[in-house]
Amino acid sequence: EAVRRRDRLIAAQIRERSKQERQRAMQQAQQRVKERWEAERVNAIERLSRLVKQRRAQVGRAYRDADQLLDGLADAARSVQQDRRQQARDQKERTVDAAGKEAE
Repeated sequence: EAVRRRDRLIAAQIRERSKQERQRAMQQAQQRVKERWEAERVNAIERLSRLVKQRRAQVGRAYRDADQLLDGLADAARSVQQDRRQQARDQKERTVDAAGKEAE
């Protein structure tokens, strides 16, 4: 009887130890999964941050390029306007000269 009780006690201790080891292994696995997810989350945030910075830089360049284009268009429009005024003055002078020659 004492041997059977001792054997049952030993078996119960073995079962308890096994149960504790399984729990510990499960907790370690859960911790590893949690750490991996956290690392992936951090990596994703860093990637997004880099992409946002790149897009901001691209947008900044696009705005600068657009400003330069607009400045160029404004310069071209002023130049065309000046040319037209000069042509109108030249035409007026030619008309006045021609009228003066006819009067002579």
